[in-house]
Amino acid sequence: MIDIIIPAYNAHKTIRNTLLSICMQTLKDKISVYIIDDCSNKNYNEEVEMFKDKIKIKEIKTKKNSGPGVARQLGLDNSDGDYVIFMDSDDVFFDCFSVENLYNNIHNTDFDIAIGYVTVESKDGNLNDDIKEGSLHGKMFLRKIINKYNLRFNDTSNHEDLSFYLLYLLASNKIKYVENNIYVYRFNSNSITQTNSFDYQYRTFKIYVKNMEWLVYSAEIRHFDKLEIAKDVFYACVIAYCRYLENFYTANADNVLKNSIPLYKLYKKYENLLDYNDKFELYSAITFNFIPQISLDDFLNLVKNKINCN
Repeated sequence: MIDIIIPAYNAHKTIRNTLLSICMQTLKDKISVYIIDDCSNKNYNEEVEMFKDKIKIKEIKTKKNSGPGVARQLGLDNSDGDYVIFMDSDDVFFDCFSVENLYNNIHNTDFDIAIGYVTVESKDGNLNDDIKEGSLHGKMFLRKIINKYNLRFNDTSNHEDLSFYLLYLLASNKIKYVENNIYVYRFNSNSITQTNSFDYQYRTFKIYVKNMEWLVYSAEIRHFDKLEIAKDVFYACVIAYCRYLENFYTANADNVLKNSIPLYKLYKKYENLLDYNDKFELYSAITFNFIPQISLDDFLNLVKNKINCN
């Protein structure tokens, strides 16, 4: 009834803790686990054997190493539970009630997604609780929504989780926020996304833009609400603005402008649908950590000038 999909690439050192946290769940008899092996150096037969008497568990292998988006999609295509949870292979559930807390807040209700708190472990060992809105962590999705709108993961190597999540919310934003800690996002010293976040965000920015283009296209062909699409477009523009501010005094700033051109074109397409309050709310939620060297409007004008220069 509840599918837990775990993309795994050479995750043998961490995935056993992930699986153990699943075995501890009060609803483990309702759970089916799918390890999606993204062409690791060796298979996960040992892990499957270790846990097969405790939980329903299956390993599925991708045809080639393609990243977590392709792996998650393969998991969706080969499972059929009414509810879906996505986990990373180095993370764990917060406690034995995590799945039950999500399930109880979405089963037999009008809500289409349950979102709980994620405990984020930092490099120095500190723990911070947060609602990770832009990720898949700590959430339970409805299979019927995924199937009804044929929602799929993009096959890019980064930010595909964000684009899937935003597409899901465009399909249905009946959100139930769960007042419980659900998930622990573990610090992994081998993860470039955690050990060098600033560099990672810049290097993957072009892929982020492609995902946002994909999101808008996918939403348009499904005839999702244009105002909500406009909000996502403006959100993406503000993220681009933040990347520019982060790189303002570096040689990377010009590349951020160039890579932001597709977002600017989408912004001009949807700009008139947003009022001041819409923009202010989105802008304030993202930029509160920045002391901007230039305004958002100035940034967009710089991007516009890049179009004219090409």
